[in-house]
Amino acid sequence: SAMNRPGPLSLRMPEEYAANKIDKSHINTSLPYSKYLEKTHGCVIYQEQVLAIAVNIGGLEWPEADKILKMTRGGTEKAIRNFEENYEIYIKKFEEGARRFGMTKEQSFNIFDNFFNYTFNKGHSTGYSLISIEEMFYKVYYPAEFWYTKIKYSPKNDRYKYINEAVKSGIVIFLPHVNYTANDSLRVVDNEKVIQEGLASYKGIGLKTSQIIEDERKRNGIYKSIDNFKKRMMGKGIGNKTIEFLIEQGALEFNKKRYLNRVVKYNSSIYSRN
Repeated sequence: SAMNRPGPLSLRMPEEYAANKIDKSHINTSLPYSKYLEKTHGCVIYQEQVLAIAVNIGGLEWPEADKILKMTRGGTEKAIRNFEENYEIYIKKFEEGARRFGMTKEQSFNIFDNFFNYTFNKGHSTGYSLISIEEMFYKVYYPAEFWYTKIKYSPKNDRYKYINEAVKSGIVIFLPHVNYTANDSLRVVDNEKVIQEGLASYKGIGLKTSQIIEDERKRNGIYKSIDNFKKRMMGKGIGNKTIEFLIEQGALEFNKKRYLNRVVKYNSSIYSRN
């Protein structure tokens, strides 16, 4: 997780890590900071390693070492400015401290320069890895629940992306309909769990209107036709414009065959777009 990022990948760090893990003769264990890299096979991967080497080998104070973590060649304008203004100051101090351990200027430069290769926080990396393992478990063994949750709680801009991935993985997604829920939900069709998109997923409807439609259905039963829907909903904040939109989108389609045909086409179009 810590190495699967643009900086380490561009430096081919995963390959170096793997090679060193297989053959430890590649690792120079004579350097004074090598003990801080034992668990990562000679690679500087974590920010915690940067801090330990900067303080214990380079002689920097902890606040100075922490400031190094905020200095990067790329990234935000502030981080770049910090790098340009402080690089020479801290490398000179690091070289002086490392000289106590017999390190040459070149060796000091090489390790100090590696500090800015986008190392990652070990605590965050561990947390992300645990989350990834848990998510993968649900994705494999409970795919409908996994994708339903992803879609339901995704930012609006990511919703289509997750719907697309769900369909590609074999999940059937039903179009919103007035006889189903206001929000996204899971239901069983022909002994298979499917995702039912809620009416609120339509930009032209919204949660408030969708909830009014759902509440009426729960109180007085399913809607049986467009006329039945109009009779029950007109005057409750739902006008002709909303009804026309629902008809156009298929949310007021009461012919089961035509509705299912829309669902099939919908899922096919999502899959083919990517």
